Amino acid sequence: AVLRVINDITVRFTALRAGDVDIVERAAYEWIKEIADKKVKGLNFVASRYAAGRAIEFNVVDPPFNNKKLRLADAHALDRKEFLHAAYFGFGEPSDQRYPKGHKWYIEGAPAPAYDLNRARNLLKEAAYKGEAIEIMGNLGEQAEVEAAVIQSQLRKIGMNIQIKMLDRGAVFDMRRKGQYAFKLAGGGTVGPDPVDAYLPIHVCEPDPRNRNQNETGYCDKEMDALLQRAFAEHDPNKLRELLKRVVEKINDDVPELSVGFAPRFFAVRDFVKGFTTTHDGEFQWSGGGLSQTWLDK
Repeated sequence: AVLRVINDITVRFTALRAGDVDIVERAAYEWIKEIADKKVKGLNFVASRYAAGRAIEFNVVDPPFNNKKLRLADAHALDRKEFLHAAYFGFGEPSDQRYPKGHKWYIEGAPAPAYDLNRARNLLKEAAYKGEAIEIMGNLGEQAEVEAAVIQSQLRKIGMNIQIKMLDRGAVFDMRRKGQYAFKLAGGGTVGPDPVDAYLPIHVCEPDPRNRNQNETGYCDKEMDALLQRAFAEHDPNKLRELLKRVVEKINDDVPELSVGFAPRFFAVRDFVKGFTTTHDGEFQWSGGGLSQTWLDK
C-alpha cells in the first residue's frame, strides 16, 4: 500500500473520484450522504460508527457556569437529535451518557435532564440570567462550527445570548487547560471496555483549576471522588455497575458536562476496493482486518 498525505478534505475527495487514490479517510459527511443516496457513482463508504463522541463541557469554576441552575437550563434546552442531524447530515446516534445506548456500560435507569423548554426558561430565571453574552468555544475549521451554530440556535429559544468563538486548535488547547472559557464543544464518549477510564480522569478533582490536565471542566466534588475511587478498586461487575449508576446520576445532577451522542467517521472507497473494514475509532489497520485484508477487484 502507498499512503499519501492530502490535508485538504476537498482535494482528498477529488483525488478519490479522479481515481488517483482508492481510499480516503474522514470523508465529508455531505459527500457520504451523496454516496448513500446513490447520487455519486463508483464509490462506496465504510463507517466507523462510534469514532466521534460529542459533548458540551462547562467551566464550572468561574461565572457564568459556576451557577448550576444555568447549566441545568442548558441541559433542558439541548435537543440531541437536532444537533446530530444538523451537524452530521443525519448521521449519528444520540446518547445522554459517555457510552452509546445498548452498550454493556450504558447505565439504564439514570436518565439525563429531559428536553423541556419551559423547565429551561424557569431555571434561567432562577439563575438570574439577564441576557448577557456568553461565548461557546470550539475548533476553527471543523464540524464544531456547525455544532456551535446549532447550540446557539437552541439556546436562543430560551432567551440566551450565545456568541460563537472559534479558534485554532493550539489556542483552544491552551484555553481549555487554563480554564479560560465559559463552555465548549468537546469530544466525549467511548466504547472502551473499562468504564472507570471513561469517567474517572475527567471527573476526579485536580489540584490546580488554572492548570487542568484531563478534567477540563474544573469540576471537583468529594462525593464524586469517593465514588470514582471505589469504582477503580471494584472488581465485581454488578457492584461496579451500581457505583457507576451513582456516578452517572451525580453527573446528571451537577451537570459539569452534557453528553450529546456519537457521530460516525467515514472512509470513502472506490467500488472495486473489497474487504476493507475498520474499528469503532477509524483505524486503517487493526487485529481483525484493515488494509492487510483489503484487495482491489479490477
